[in-house]
Amino acid sequence: MNRRTLLAGLLAGAVSGATGGSASASSSDDYGPRPDPARPHSRLDRHFGDIEPRLHLRNFRTGEDIDLRFFGPEGYDPDALRQADWFMRDRRENRSLEMDVRLFWALAALSQASLRGAASGPIGFLSGYRTAKTNSLLKGAAENSFHMRGRAVDFFIPDVPVRLVADYAEWLQVGGVGHYRRRFVHIDTGRIRRWAEPSGSALRTARCANRIRGTCCEEKYFIKRAGHFASRFRS
Repeated sequence: MNRRTLLAGLLAGAVSGATGGSASASSSDDYGPRPDPARPHSRLDRHFGDIEPRLHLRNFRTGEDIDLRFFGPEGYDPDALRQADWFMRDRRENRSLEMDVRLFWALAALSQASLRGAASGPIGFLSGYRTAKTNSLLKGAAENSFHMRGRAVDFFIPDVPVRLVADYAEWLQVGGVGHYRRRFVHIDTGRIRRWAEPSGSALRTARCANRIRGTCCEEKYFIKRAGHFASRFRS
C-alpha cells in the first residue's frame, strides 16, 4: 500500500486527537466529516514519494518543540500523530483536534525544501486548532475559520522570506494560502486560493494570485517564483 492510499485511508482509521489526560474535540467539530486529504491531481500528492514525513516544529512563544516522523514502513504512526495534534492544540482552552494530515505533508515538504536551501532548524509554529471561543477573541479571524476544523496552520520558516514560502505552498496546491507581510504564512486544506495582507505591493500580489485558478499562468511561472524550493524535488 503506497503513501497516497494510506493518506486517503487515514480517516477510516480515525486516530484519537489528544494525548492521555487532555481534553479533545470531535473530529467533525460540528462541521461534518472531514474531506479526503488526498487530492491525486495536486502537486503535493504527486510529490509524496519525494517528501520525508518528518515534522520539526517549535513554538517560539512557549519553547515547546516536536521532532518526529509521522509515517514509516508500517504506515502512519498513531503516537506521532497524537503528539502532532496535541502540539497544535488550542492552548487557551487546552483542547486538541485531529488535524488534517494533509497539513503535515505540506509542512514536511516545505521544511525539506528549505533545509536543502539556506535555512536550518525547525519551522516556527504559531497557530493550529482553535476552539470557537478562542477564534471569537482574535481580531480579524474568520467566523468559519478552517482553524476551528483542524484544517489550517499558521507558521514561518526562519531565514526564508514569507512570500517565498507562500509561493511554494501555492505551487504545491495544498489548498488556501495566505501570507502576512514579513510575519507568517497561513495554509489550509480548503479550495485552492491565495491572498495577502492588503498593503502596497502585497495587495497587487494578492489580486494577481486570486486570478490564478489553474489556467491563468503556466506551471513554469510558479517554478520560477518558488525558485530554489520547487527545484529541490527535481534534483
